[in-house]
Amino acid sequence: ASPISSFEKNSHSMKQGGWELKLITSKEIHSDTVSGCHINIGRRNSNIITTSLDGSLMVHILPTTLAEEQSIGRRGFSTTAKSLMSQYSYGQQSAVSTSSGENSKRIHLFRSHTSSDPLSCLAVVNGDEDASASQIAFAGGHDDVILAYGVHAACGLASIYSHRDCITGIDICPLRCHGLDASKGPGTHVMISGSYDATVKLWNVSIAKGENVIIDKEPLVELFDAESSVSDVAGKVISQNNGKRLLVAAGAQDGSITIWSWDGSRKNVQYREETKRGFGSCSALKWSSSGNFRDDKRETILLIAGFGNGRIASYVLKEEKFYPVGILDVGSPVNCLSINNNTVVVGCEDGGIRLTSFGTDGHLDYQPRIFSSANGPNCPAITSIHCANFLLDNTEPTSKNSKSSGGNRMKYLCCTGGKDGTVSVFHLDEL
Repeated sequence: ASPISSFEKNSHSMKQGGWELKLITSKEIHSDTVSGCHINIGRRNSNIITTSLDGSLMVHILPTTLAEEQSIGRRGFSTTAKSLMSQYSYGQQSAVSTSSGENSKRIHLFRSHTSSDPLSCLAVVNGDEDASASQIAFAGGHDDVILAYGVHAACGLASIYSHRDCITGIDICPLRCHGLDASKGPGTHVMISGSYDATVKLWNVSIAKGENVIIDKEPLVELFDAESSVSDVAGKVISQNNGKRLLVAAGAQDGSITIWSWDGSRKNVQYREETKRGFGSCSALKWSSSGNFRDDKRETILLIAGFGNGRIASYVLKEEKFYPVGILDVGSPVNCLSINNNTVVVGCEDGGIRLTSFGTDGHLDYQPRIFSSANGPNCPAITSIHCANFLLDNTEPTSKNSKSSGGNRMKYLCCTGGKDGTVSVFHLDEL
């Protein structure tokens, strides 16, 4: 097994298996567990959105020093990948420090909203390419309500009483379909919600310019096939001969997984994995499509699941059937995960981050990179994680064995939320 990485002296960085994880900034911004985080890298709007069990939703502006020493134009911006993080407008530059020193590495509060009950999950939709004019956060709470919050409007836009118990997972998928009242016209998205009440529901959502949001009061469909309280949900829109359909995955507290297919009128259970002894809860789910990040034209629909016993598993759709293809032990209970390209980044109960990759066949790399105590000594459990593409370097890889991007070196910005309310930002670079 590969040795566990530790911070290099005075460097706040860790190297493991051809990757480097570098801590950029960390701040305790919540008074309780961070239940969701989302990092956005845009031309004019780069921020982190978080929710917490303390009932707050916060938006923080990213520090301009994450630009990797790229210069900042007074009003204009560069469209090259290397200057993604330096693309603030002049007004935004005044809100953050561009001087050297610790202050220039801090995240700065931009918006906040407080709920009377804990917020337990988060999903974010960018209304335009870089969220410079429209960005909407959907947060589910212990009060069984889903709130749509406008980042630029700085207020709640819509809400729905959705379940009979705490909402544990939300996902938003771009899919036009009619609600129960066809006279209203089609919506723009379908929202998936899961709950401790062991149900999964699909909702018709319309998102228009200016952060205008309408959520139908009645669900499009209710799915009752989960075998216990739902821990997380994930959706993926796929093409079929006569249109599109939605794949909905739900992970349950007892470790079972259910996948439904819904074509706008009909629903059916496409896959079910029963409870396995010792697996713990299915705590995190994410969809991906292998093949679309390479020159490989084949596309494989892939689901990655994380479990409370420290394992992650992959499932592949082949000829309209799902098959489990890989299981990997990462050494600590999995709380959350994020997928970019073919890279899987996992947040664990021991406060560490694990990294692995998968091929077009869905098989996992069985030598995960283990970054222990990612936020320093006595690092609390990582309860939420999200990575965004920062840079795809087209130079030749430093190692002939570099497999994660088919000859390209991946660079990400990664944000994590901790059990103690801390939010951290990292560079994650393939060497």
